[in-house]
Amino acid sequence: MNRTGNDRAGALTNPVLVGASIVIALVIGVFLSYNANKGLPFVQTYKLTADVPDAAELVVGSEVRIGGFRVGQVNGIEAVPPKDDKPPYAHLLMDLDGTITGIPADTVVRVRPRSLLGAKFVELEPGTGKQLASGAALPLGNARATPELDETFNTFDAATRKGLQGTIRAFGDATAGRGPDLNRSIAAMRRLLPPLQRVSATLADKRTNLDGFVAGVASAMGALAPVSDDLGRLFRNGAVTLKAIDGAGPALEQGLARLPATEALGTTALRDITPAAGDLADLAVALRDGTTKLPSTVDRLSRALAAGTRTLRRTSRFTAPLTRTLQSLEVIATDARAPSALAGLTTTVRLLRPTLTDLQAAQLHCNVGGLFARNTSSAVTRGDALGSWLSFVPIMRSQQSDHERKPDPDLHVDTVPTLNGTECESGNEPYSPGQVIGSPAGAQPNTTEETRPPADATARAAKAGLLDRIPGATR
Repeated sequence: MNRTGNDRAGALTNPVLVGASIVIALVIGVFLSYNANKGLPFVQTYKLTADVPDAAELVVGSEVRIGGFRVGQVNGIEAVPPKDDKPPYAHLLMDLDGTITGIPADTVVRVRPRSLLGAKFVELEPGTGKQLASGAALPLGNARATPELDETFNTFDAATRKGLQGTIRAFGDATAGRGPDLNRSIAAMRRLLPPLQRVSATLADKRTNLDGFVAGVASAMGALAPVSDDLGRLFRNGAVTLKAIDGAGPALEQGLARLPATEALGTTALRDITPAAGDLADLAVALRDGTTKLPSTVDRLSRALAAGTRTLRRTSRFTAPLTRTLQSLEVIATDARAPSALAGLTTTVRLLRPTLTDLQAAQLHCNVGGLFARNTSSAVTRGDALGSWLSFVPIMRSQQSDHERKPDPDLHVDTVPTLNGTECESGNEPYSPGQVIGSPAGAQPNTTEETRPPADATARAAKAGLLDRIPGATR
């Protein structure tokens, strides 16, 4: 039985048939949508599995990308527990586009963040090795870890995070209201990009050793870390200095303009003083030994000046007598006979100098003056009503008082005893059997008996201010 056009129109207007068709279409659409994450049916795919240390919150349906382009999706994630010394890892099942016929065996696998909201995707970085057929597996050694964003931020402590916030806030304040300037800067970047590409290519070259440079900078920063406070003060002080330079204004510019002429003049002056500098260096070398003795010399000079100060305070009482003495010397100096008298005095002093030199040594070491004065005074301190006696004890034999043709065999006489800084024969002559005329054999001691001034004499000297204190003993 043939259907007419009215029959076909009635079928299309049948609500039951139309509703059933819509339900079937919706079921088919939901089925296809539900299975879209696992790949559309009847579409050829390239099967690939990969092991990664951490799935990093990947989900079924996450994208698989090569060079930033989507080439497939993750259709399964399996957790593999640890075994022996092997840590746990994740096993990924991926379906790639059928246009891909092979993946190199050294392809690198990374799980990377897709956005700040936490979505992830799998990145494949093909190598140059042997091509793997569909269904191949990439081992755990091909996986590379990617730091998570939260782990990156966790590397900063509270102070650093606060500092970054301040930096970002200041950067926002700095760019606020400068939109046209930023646009002009971006337009000018076109001229910067070609040189920047050349610089980047140079840095990427292995011969540049960029890794070594970064390691060196890291070592330098590590060395500067202990002195960070000092560096902070340096920058703060530098800011003060730069502010002062800025405040100088045109004066600094004028000074820099005159600097070449000043430098030329300074070069000429330095060239001229080079010989003097050399002589000064030689003088400094020559003075090096003397400078080591300078501290002790200064101490002694200080003590001498202190003693001289006390002495000068006490010389005021001698000023008047000294004035009269100088007046008398003036009369003598203006006398016409003074030159001849001074000439004779000079001759006398020159003749007496050897004698005084010997007498000085004899007095300093042998105390000849003190012993002579003491012995002479003690020799006449005894006597009677008729006068003082000269007391002495001769040590001699009676035969030595007679006149003989030859000296006595036991005669001991030293008419000119040695009295100097090395030997004091008077009072130190040893007794030797037989005849000894002249200096005894051998060297005698260079000291003799010490003498002391009378107690009343030192007391009077101290009272007169001639002595700081009464000494224990003097020669």
